[in-house]
Amino acid sequence: MDKQTQPTQPQPQADRPVAQIQTTPPVQPIKKSNTLLILVVFVLTLIIIGLLGYILLTGQTEKLQTTTLPTPTELPMPTTNIIPSTSPVVSPSPAATVTLTVKPTIIPNPDGNTFTSNKMGVAFYYANKAPADSTGSVKVLESGSTVYVYISSGKPENGQFIERFDKSPTDTLAQAISKKFLAGISPADCYVKIDPKKPSPTITRATIGYPVPTGSTEPSFTFGEKCPEKYKESNGMAFFMEDSKSPDRFYWVSIGQYGIPAYNTKEEPMWQDTIVVF
Repeated sequence: MDKQTQPTQPQPQADRPVAQIQTTPPVQPIKKSNTLLILVVFVLTLIIIGLLGYILLTGQTEKLQTTTLPTPTELPMPTTNIIPSTSPVVSPSPAATVTLTVKPTIIPNPDGNTFTSNKMGVAFYYANKAPADSTGSVKVLESGSTVYVYISSGKPENGQFIERFDKSPTDTLAQAISKKFLAGISPADCYVKIDPKKPSPTITRATIGYPVPTGSTEPSFTFGEKCPEKYKESNGMAFFMEDSKSPDRFYWVSIGQYGIPAYNTKEEPMWQDTIVVF
Protein backbone atom coordinates (compact mmCIF):
# COMPACT_ATOMS: atom_id res chain seq x y z
CA MET A 1 0.00 0.00 0.00
CA ASP A 2 1.09 3.32 -0.76
CA LYS A 3 1.95 5.12 2.32
CA GLN A 4 -0.27 8.03 2.78
CA THR A 5 1.42 11.20 3.50
CA GLN A 6 0.44 12.31 6.93
CA PRO A 7 -0.22 15.96 7.34
CA THR A 8 2.54 17.67 9.25
CA GLN A 9 1.44 18.50 12.68
CA PRO A 10 2.34 21.97 13.76
CA GLN A 11 5.14 21.89 16.35
CA PRO A 12 4.57 23.83 19.43
CA GLN A 13 6.82 26.91 19.62
CA ALA A 14 8.57 28.11 22.74
CA ASP A 15 7.03 31.04 24.35
CA ARG A 16 8.83 34.24 23.32
CA PRO A 17 9.60 36.75 26.11
CA VAL A 18 7.27 39.55 26.08
CA ALA A 19 9.00 42.97 26.36
CA GLN A 20 8.00 44.72 29.52
CA ILE A 21 7.14 48.36 29.00
CA GLN A 22 8.05 50.63 31.96
CA THR A 23 5.64 53.34 32.62
CA THR A 24 6.06 56.47 34.83
CA PRO A 25 3.34 57.78 36.94
CA PRO A 26 1.58 60.62 35.29
CA VAL A 27 2.63 64.10 36.37
CA GLN A 28 -0.09 65.84 38.16
CA PRO A 29 -0.48 69.30 36.73
CA ILE A 30 -0.25 72.24 39.18
CA LYS A 31 -3.46 73.80 39.56
CA LYS A 32 -3.57 77.36 38.44
CA SER A 33 -5.45 78.37 41.52
CA ASN A 34 -2.54 77.30 43.86
CA THR A 35 0.06 79.17 41.79
CA LEU A 36 -1.95 82.35 41.86
CA LEU A 37 -2.41 82.08 45.63
CA ILE A 38 1.34 81.67 46.21
CA LEU A 39 2.11 84.71 44.06
CA VAL A 40 -0.44 86.80 45.94
CA VAL A 41 1.02 85.79 49.34
CA PHE A 42 4.56 86.54 48.12
CA VAL A 43 3.61 89.98 46.84
CA LEU A 44 1.73 90.81 50.04
CA THR A 45 4.75 89.74 52.11
CA LEU A 46 7.03 92.05 50.13
CA ILE A 47 4.59 94.92 50.56
CA ILE A 48 4.35 94.36 54.35
CA ILE A 49 8.13 94.16 54.72
CA GLY A 50 8.53 97.33 52.69
CA LEU A 51 5.96 99.18 54.80
CA LEU A 52 7.61 98.08 58.07
CA GLY A 53 11.03 99.19 56.82
CA TYR A 54 9.64 102.55 55.74
CA ILE A 55 7.95 103.09 59.13
CA LEU A 56 11.14 102.22 61.06
CA LEU A 57 13.30 104.39 58.83
CA THR A 58 10.88 107.28 59.07
CA GLY A 59 10.81 107.04 62.87
CA GLN A 60 14.60 107.08 63.17
CA THR A 61 14.82 110.02 60.77
CA GLU A 62 12.34 111.99 62.85
CA LYS A 63 14.40 111.32 65.98
CA LEU A 64 17.55 112.52 64.27
CA GLN A 65 15.77 115.62 63.06
CA THR A 66 14.53 116.45 66.56
CA THR A 67 18.06 116.19 68.09
CA THR A 68 20.08 119.36 67.53
CA LEU A 69 23.79 119.69 68.20
CA PRO A 70 25.07 122.75 70.03
CA THR A 71 26.75 125.30 67.89
CA PRO A 72 30.23 126.49 68.85
CA THR A 73 28.75 129.61 70.43
CA GLU A 74 26.70 127.45 72.81
CA LEU A 75 29.71 125.52 74.18
CA PRO A 76 30.88 126.74 77.63
CA MET A 77 34.19 128.53 77.68
CA PRO A 78 36.83 126.94 79.94
CA THR A 79 37.49 128.69 83.25
CA THR A 80 39.90 128.16 86.13
CA ASN A 81 37.03 126.99 88.33
CA ILE A 82 36.36 123.40 87.32
CA ILE A 83 33.46 121.50 88.87
CA PRO A 84 34.12 117.76 88.72
CA SER A 85 31.31 115.94 86.88
CA THR A 86 29.53 113.00 88.53
CA SER A 87 26.70 110.71 87.46
CA PRO A 88 23.95 111.48 88.12
CA VAL A 89 24.54 115.20 87.88
CA VAL A 90 23.79 117.05 91.09
CA SER A 91 24.05 120.67 92.07
CA PRO A 92 27.65 121.20 93.23
CA SER A 93 28.30 122.48 96.73
CA PRO A 94 30.97 125.15 97.34
CA ALA A 95 33.28 122.44 98.72
CA ALA A 96 33.14 120.58 95.40
CA THR A 97 34.66 123.50 93.49
CA VAL A 98 38.31 122.96 92.61
CA THR A 99 40.44 126.00 91.83
CA LEU A 100 43.20 125.38 89.34
CA THR A 101 46.20 127.68 89.27
CA VAL A 102 47.17 128.75 85.77
CA LYS A 103 50.91 128.99 85.26
CA PRO A 104 51.76 132.57 84.29
CA THR A 105 53.89 133.41 81.31
CA ILE A 106 57.38 134.06 82.64
CA ILE A 107 59.15 136.67 80.55
CA PRO A 108 62.92 135.97 80.47
CA ASN A 109 65.01 138.39 82.46
CA PRO A 110 66.31 140.95 79.96
CA ASP A 111 69.14 141.97 82.32
CA GLY A 112 70.15 138.84 84.15
CA ASN A 113 68.90 135.29 84.73
CA THR A 114 65.52 133.61 85.20
CA PHE A 115 64.77 130.65 87.44
CA THR A 116 61.56 128.59 87.11
CA SER A 117 60.58 125.46 89.03
CA ASN A 118 57.34 123.58 88.40
CA LYS A 119 57.99 121.44 91.46
CA MET A 120 58.40 124.46 93.72
CA GLY A 121 55.75 126.44 91.86
CA VAL A 122 57.88 129.60 91.79
CA ALA A 123 59.86 131.73 89.38
CA PHE A 124 62.17 134.69 89.99
CA TYR A 125 64.96 136.84 88.50
CA TYR A 126 68.55 137.03 89.73
CA ALA A 127 71.69 138.85 88.64
CA ASN A 128 74.94 137.33 87.45
CA LYS A 129 76.90 138.83 90.32
CA ALA A 130 76.19 140.26 93.77
CA PRO A 131 77.67 143.66 94.73
CA ALA A 132 78.82 142.24 98.04
CA ASP A 133 81.10 139.74 96.26
CA SER A 134 81.99 140.93 92.78
CA THR A 135 84.50 138.13 92.33
CA GLY A 136 81.91 135.38 92.62
CA SER A 137 78.91 134.68 90.45
CA VAL A 138 75.37 134.01 91.67
CA LYS A 139 74.29 130.36 91.53
CA VAL A 140 70.93 128.67 92.01
CA LEU A 141 70.48 125.10 93.24
CA GLU A 142 67.18 123.27 93.70
CA SER A 143 67.30 120.47 96.27
CA GLY A 144 64.14 118.77 97.52
CA SER A 145 61.67 121.43 98.63
CA THR A 146 64.31 124.20 98.77
CA VAL A 147 65.92 126.47 96.20
CA TYR A 148 69.25 128.01 97.27
CA VAL A 149 70.44 131.34 95.85
CA TYR A 150 74.10 131.72 96.77
CA ILE A 151 77.51 133.08 95.80
CA SER A 152 79.72 130.59 94.01
CA SER A 153 82.53 131.16 96.49
CA GLY A 154 80.38 129.78 99.34
CA LYS A 155 78.23 126.73 100.08
CA PRO A 156 74.56 126.63 98.98
CA GLU A 157 73.28 125.99 102.52
CA ASN A 158 75.08 129.10 103.72
CA GLY A 159 73.35 131.32 101.19
CA GLN A 160 69.82 132.60 100.75
CA PHE A 161 66.95 130.27 100.00
CA ILE A 162 63.22 129.75 99.55
CA GLU A 163 61.56 126.69 101.08
CA ARG A 164 58.12 125.29 100.27
CA PHE A 165 55.52 123.87 102.71
CA ASP A 166 52.13 122.37 101.92
CA LYS A 167 49.01 123.45 103.76
CA SER A 168 45.25 123.07 103.73
CA PRO A 169 43.71 125.48 101.21
CA THR A 170 41.14 126.48 103.84
CA ASP A 171 43.78 127.53 106.39
CA THR A 172 45.03 131.08 106.58
CA LEU A 173 48.75 131.72 106.53
CA ALA A 174 48.73 132.30 110.29
CA GLN A 175 46.89 129.02 110.90
CA ALA A 176 49.26 127.10 108.66
CA ILE A 177 52.35 128.53 110.42
CA SER A 178 50.89 127.76 113.84
CA LYS A 179 50.08 124.14 112.91
CA LYS A 180 53.49 123.56 111.34
CA PHE A 181 55.84 125.35 113.76
CA LEU A 182 54.04 126.39 116.93
CA ALA A 183 52.13 123.25 117.94
CA GLY A 184 52.34 122.84 121.71
CA ILE A 185 53.93 126.26 122.21
CA SER A 186 52.06 128.88 124.23
CA PRO A 187 51.01 132.01 122.28
CA ALA A 188 52.54 133.96 125.15
CA ASP A 189 55.96 132.66 124.09
CA CYS A 190 55.68 132.54 120.28
CA TYR A 191 53.06 133.91 117.90
CA VAL A 192 52.49 134.73 114.24
CA LYS A 193 52.94 138.34 113.14
CA ILE A 194 51.26 139.33 109.87
CA ASP A 195 53.06 142.08 107.97
CA PRO A 196 50.50 144.83 107.22
CA LYS A 197 52.47 145.80 104.11
CA LYS A 198 51.55 143.69 101.10
CA PRO A 199 53.95 143.64 98.13
CA SER A 200 50.95 142.80 95.95
CA PRO A 201 47.19 142.33 96.54
CA THR A 202 47.46 138.51 96.65
CA ILE A 203 50.72 138.19 98.62
CA THR A 204 50.76 137.99 102.44
CA ARG A 205 53.92 137.95 104.51
CA ALA A 206 54.40 136.96 108.16
CA THR A 207 57.03 136.16 110.78
CA ILE A 208 57.18 134.28 114.07
CA GLY A 209 57.51 136.84 116.85
CA TYR A 210 58.07 136.62 120.58
CA PRO A 211 57.90 139.03 123.50
CA VAL A 212 60.94 141.17 124.27
CA PRO A 213 61.30 142.47 127.85
CA THR A 214 60.76 146.19 128.14
CA GLY A 215 63.95 148.12 128.79
CA SER A 216 66.20 145.20 127.92
CA THR A 217 69.65 146.14 126.71
CA GLU A 218 70.06 142.80 124.95
CA PRO A 219 69.40 142.56 121.20
CA SER A 220 65.82 141.52 120.53
CA PHE A 221 66.84 138.50 118.47
CA THR A 222 68.46 136.93 121.53
CA PHE A 223 65.02 136.22 122.96
CA GLY A 224 62.34 133.77 121.86
CA GLU A 225 64.19 130.72 123.12
CA LYS A 226 61.03 128.59 122.86
CA CYS A 227 60.44 129.45 119.19
CA PRO A 228 61.83 127.40 116.30
CA GLU A 229 65.34 128.80 115.85
CA LYS A 230 65.51 128.61 112.08
CA TYR A 231 62.10 130.19 111.48
CA LYS A 232 61.79 132.92 114.11
CA GLU A 233 62.64 136.61 113.78
CA SER A 234 66.38 137.24 113.80
CA ASN A 235 68.86 139.98 112.96
CA GLY A 236 68.59 139.11 109.27
CA MET A 237 65.72 139.43 106.78
CA ALA A 238 63.40 136.42 106.62
CA PHE A 239 59.67 135.91 106.24
CA PHE A 240 56.87 133.49 105.41
CA MET A 241 54.81 134.25 102.33
CA GLU A 242 51.60 133.00 100.70
CA ASP A 243 49.88 133.84 97.42
CA SER A 244 46.10 133.58 97.75
CA LYS A 245 45.94 132.33 94.16
CA SER A 246 47.78 129.17 95.33
CA PRO A 247 46.31 128.49 98.78
CA ASP A 248 47.63 124.92 99.00
CA ARG A 249 51.16 125.96 99.99
CA PHE A 250 53.29 128.64 101.66
CA TYR A 251 56.99 129.51 101.62
CA TRP A 252 59.79 130.50 103.95
CA VAL A 253 62.23 133.01 102.43
CA SER A 254 65.56 133.46 104.19
CA ILE A 255 67.74 136.38 103.07
CA GLY A 256 70.12 137.33 105.87
CA GLN A 257 72.13 140.53 105.99
CA TYR A 258 73.14 141.03 102.37
CA GLY A 259 71.23 141.37 99.16
CA ILE A 260 71.34 139.72 95.75
CA PRO A 261 69.77 141.93 93.09
CA ALA A 262 67.43 140.74 90.40
CA TYR A 263 69.18 142.64 87.57
CA ASN A 264 72.80 143.05 86.53
CA THR A 265 72.72 146.81 86.13
CA LYS A 266 70.34 147.72 88.98
CA GLU A 267 70.78 147.49 92.72
CA GLU A 268 67.06 147.04 93.24
CA PRO A 269 64.80 145.16 93.31
CA MET A 270 66.27 142.11 95.01
CA TRP A 271 65.63 138.59 93.71
CA GLN A 272 63.09 137.84 96.46
CA ASP A 273 61.01 140.82 95.35
CA THR A 274 60.49 139.22 91.93
CA ILE A 275 59.15 135.86 93.22
CA VAL A 276 56.08 134.71 91.28
CA VAL A 277 53.99 131.83 92.66
CA PHE A 278 52.03 129.57 90.30
